[in-house]
Amino acid sequence: MALYFYQALSKDGKKIKGQIDAGSESDARFALTRKGMFPISIGTGEGQMSLFKRMLLGKVTIKDKILFTKQLAVLLKSGIPLLQALELLVEQFEGRLRAILIDIKDSVKEGSSFAECLGRYPGVFSNIYVQLVRAGEATGNLETILVRLTSYLERKLEVDKKVKSAMRGPLIQIGVVVLVVIVLLTFVVPKMAATFAQGGAQMP
Repeated sequence: MALYFYQALSKDGKKIKGQIDAGSESDARFALTRKGMFPISIGTGEGQMSLFKRMLLGKVTIKDKILFTKQLAVLLKSGIPLLQALELLVEQFEGRLRAILIDIKDSVKEGSSFAECLGRYPGVFSNIYVQLVRAGEATGNLETILVRLTSYLERKLEVDKKVKSAMRGPLIQIGVVVLVVIVLLTFVVPKMAATFAQGGAQMP
């Protein structure tokens, strides 16, 4: 099974965009036709994924990556093979991450390494993540590497929260200053100018 992205016309002529899990492109086309849709285009690949990331699937958050990494480590530690673990995890996620996992699962099934598959999504999995997974695969310690990656991502999330919290105060202060300046220029200064003009004086 693979994830296909499609554009189709509904019965009333409206353009519909979405995703469908199917064994082949012809199966996907047949499934859409049975649903009463007329397929315009069907495809797979990261180019298609990028398009639907903006319009449909959303983004993968660091919390999503932490959960995925932690659950994969637990499954591998339990003795479940990587491919079977990925198949189980596909059902645990929605949106873009689910689409990515389906693509990775299919590529691993065809013989690609896990690290190679992750490397196709640099916007989701950082270079350090991919390189550590590659090292884990090479040494046979993938589950241990995933546990360490989980800890790394959790620390990164905490740091990001602290940075955002530290920035919130200064940003609020800047916003207040800007608001005061706008009020002065919009209301106070014009009234003062009118008052000076009535008295025959000039603004200082």
